[in-house]
Amino acid sequence: MNARKKKDLNDMLKSYSWASKLKTVERDGWVRRGVQSPESVADHSFSVTLLALWVLRIYPHLTRNPQKVVYLLLPHDLVESQTGDINTYMGTDAEKLEKKRLKKKKERAAIGKLRRQGRIGRQTAASAVEFERGRTKEARLAREIDKIDALIQAACYAKAGQPSEPWAFWKTVRDYVRTPELLEFLDEVVKPYLRRIMNPKNVGK
Repeated sequence: MNARKKKDLNDMLKSYSWASKLKTVERDGWVRRGVQSPESVADHSFSVTLLALWVLRIYPHLTRNPQKVVYLLLPHDLVESQTGDINTYMGTDAEKLEKKRLKKKKERAAIGKLRRQGRIGRQTAASAVEFERGRTKEARLAREIDKIDALIQAACYAKAGQPSEPWAFWKTVRDYVRTPELLEFLDEVVKPYLRRIMNPKNVGK
């Protein structure tokens, strides 16, 4: 084994240790809503990536580079192994602003640490930053699918009788998404699904 490959593999183990920690970091928004045994950040990373794979098979024309969308989604929350999942959507306006400031500060520090983990760390950090900025076509698509994943997860919790309030997500997600095909998915599939599962007769089934 040459020296560069060995270094890359050793650096990869450092980054993997971050990924492993995500299995025990619970998604804060669900915790605050009172969801029992909520998904971890690692669970979310898996489900949103799988959702993207399926969506891009149904709408393959959305991007010529579906692999990049996957590369952006899988590590997009990796820094939360260092920062925790800081929810910036709940609380007073002042609390939200303070949490956003704290989140950005912690994430910048974590990205800096990740960049020092060799070539693999730098590439992974670049993907996380590209996703966060949302300036490329693939990043915008990934961010929209990320929002839709949260809505569908809320629906899954509601179907199981958990206090996830999916309709509280609906307007935010619907207003955020701009891709016509994803809007079609929301309006013609997700919205009717929400109506069905929120029928008291179907909750818990």
